[in-house]
Amino acid sequence: MMPETLSCPYCNSLVLLPRLPGPDQQIRCPRCQEAFLYLGEGRVAAGGAGSEAITAAFDPSARGSTQTLAGRIKNRRMAQIILAVMAVMAGVAFLFAWYTTPERRRNDHRAGAGRVVALAPAQLHGLDYLPADSNWITGIHLGELMDGPDTRPLVEQVLREHRALEDFEKRVGVPLDNIHHIVLGVRLSSLRIVAVVHTREPYELSDVKSAKGLNAKRGAPQGKRTLYRYTLMGTQLGGYFWPPDDRTLVFALSDRDFEHVPETAGSPVDRFGPSLQEVLSKKLAIGTPVWTAAYHEDWASLPGQISVFAQLAQRFGAGAIPASEPSKEDKAALAELRTLAAWLHIENDTTIHLAAQGRDDEGAKKLDAYLAAQGLEAGMLLKSPSGRDDAKPLGKVVSRQRDGDWVQADATTSLEDIVLSVSSRPRPVRGGGRTAQ
Repeated sequence: MMPETLSCPYCNSLVLLPRLPGPDQQIRCPRCQEAFLYLGEGRVAAGGAGSEAITAAFDPSARGSTQTLAGRIKNRRMAQIILAVMAVMAGVAFLFAWYTTPERRRNDHRAGAGRVVALAPAQLHGLDYLPADSNWITGIHLGELMDGPDTRPLVEQVLREHRALEDFEKRVGVPLDNIHHIVLGVRLSSLRIVAVVHTREPYELSDVKSAKGLNAKRGAPQGKRTLYRYTLMGTQLGGYFWPPDDRTLVFALSDRDFEHVPETAGSPVDRFGPSLQEVLSKKLAIGTPVWTAAYHEDWASLPGQISVFAQLAQRFGAGAIPASEPSKEDKAALAELRTLAAWLHIENDTTIHLAAQGRDDEGAKKLDAYLAAQGLEAGMLLKSPSGRDDAKPLGKVVSRQRDGDWVQADATTSLEDIVLSVSSRPRPVRGGGRTAQ
């Protein structure tokens, strides 16, 4: 008798049998050791799987369907196992994320505090909360300065001599190391002042409200905002502050000033005047930690007739510091002036830039001639803003150029020279003596 052959429904191996077994008899595959049923008439089924798992050993069409079904069963089981493992992993990950959220948030901010990313001034978050009609904007990227290996010691030296920022820390309850940047927006015609402090890590509002220097008390809500009234310790000066988020504080002298402050962040720079837009977006690049820019249609009409432009031009130049009343020449220059900007840029070299925008190209020519008459030429030493005769020069002018309606002077300097120039202490000289004459 010829041996009978059947196909194993598990591994598809041929199973040789001396004779066909009886119906519903168990057969064990010698290759995979799996048991399957013989259903009679050459039909087999995976053990215990029932009629839906039938494999016909000698019927090609039936064989294909049976093999496919067996594969589906295996794939389904594997998929169930994988999904179960994924569900367990997802649950563990969720629980881990839930219970470690506070610590991870602290670590995120510590990483930000340890490595402040240098930003162009136009990207600073604090600008979002300055009123759109501010026409004098000033900024200091304190976090960038404090993180620089070369700049931090110099900043600390300045802070030891000029205690303004140090006093700010004590009064406001925000450590200096936690300040990312400070921006100031002024409306020159009304002298409305709004200051924005942005921190690296979230501050504790309770620390700010309980700071002895502020003596803050909760005020009446203003729209969606809750303002806090403060009075500076030891003075009659006071104002209001608003915490829009856990990293931003907005200060103003009057609660009515907040009517001009945006309620939400994300306000673009182009809401400022065109001239300030140009300064912020085109002139102030990454690596500009200290800067100021102001625009006014009629500088000579400002309160007190104080000639800011003439003060800068002569204070840093060869001339004496002018009186508060501008001269005839100063007034003529002020009539042509629209925008004034100054900024410090730190990259490979440290440079100081002074820029003035005229009412048009012809106005820029007159401003250029005025600056030349003040001695603002290449090679000129910039005098110290401290006004001390023994102070080290702030820098050395390397160029003055006119481009359209703008006139710009650039000077080279160093961080050490800047510190010595603004220092309130006499400058020591080599070989003894107290001051350099």
